[in-house]
Amino acid sequence: MSLLAVLLVAATPVKTTVAIPSLSYVNLTEKEGDAYVDAFAGQLAQACGAEVLTRTQLTQILGAERQRQLAGCEGGTNCLAEIGDAIGAGHIITGSLGKLGAVFTVSLKLVRSQSTQSLTSFSARAETESQLLDVLAEGARQFGRALGGEAAPAATLEAPRSVRYGPRLWVPAGLTVGFGIAGAVALGINRGAVASLQNDTFADRAAIDAVSARAQWGRNLGVGFLTAAAVSLAATVVLFLLPEPVQSTLVALAQGAP
Repeated sequence: MSLLAVLLVAATPVKTTVAIPSLSYVNLTEKEGDAYVDAFAGQLAQACGAEVLTRTQLTQILGAERQRQLAGCEGGTNCLAEIGDAIGAGHIITGSLGKLGAVFTVSLKLVRSQSTQSLTSFSARAETESQLLDVLAEGARQFGRALGGEAAPAATLEAPRSVRYGPRLWVPAGLTVGFGIAGAVALGINRGAVASLQNDTFADRAAIDAVSARAQWGRNLGVGFLTAAAVSLAATVVLFLLPEPVQSTLVALAQGAP
């Protein structure tokens, strides 16, 4: 039994521990920065099965004062080794998250705590919060691969569809509004002409035919515009609901991509 126990222990994979003691936040509040780091940490854990400890968790483990001391580490060998020893982490993530004007910036580095050997680094920019979430997800997958894991198959950080697909929805949504307004105007012309036929007195048959033609023209045009608005609305809904890969393919086909 003891031999079996030894074999089982030997066969059990050692779980990698990664610490993110404190990233530098530029023009982000601590709450905002910590939220992005927590999202990144969750993605990294999913990507490679590592235990990822963020600043909040490190504070609970080490205490606030000790965590602040370690957070002030400048990245030297002794300092990173001290962090690793304190929490049993073989890897440390350092870097910064920031916002310069309307642009988010990400700069992260994964190092071994005992040697400060850099395994990989990741830098990117994002123009919206939804793009920032996608950037962090990609960074987590890259770090996961460096740690020996596979990229998470379903590890995508979800932003609201209206944000992620916004630019692609503007065209069909705008057409829906435009066609709807045009249809309403045309039907208004039809109603005015019909009311004129019912209430006005005409000098001759030619005048009656002219108003009748205007009524028919307004009706046909109004129905046509409203039908186009319905089609545009359906396209908007489909584009909103379809998974992004399918949506991107349809957009490419519509643009004549090979």
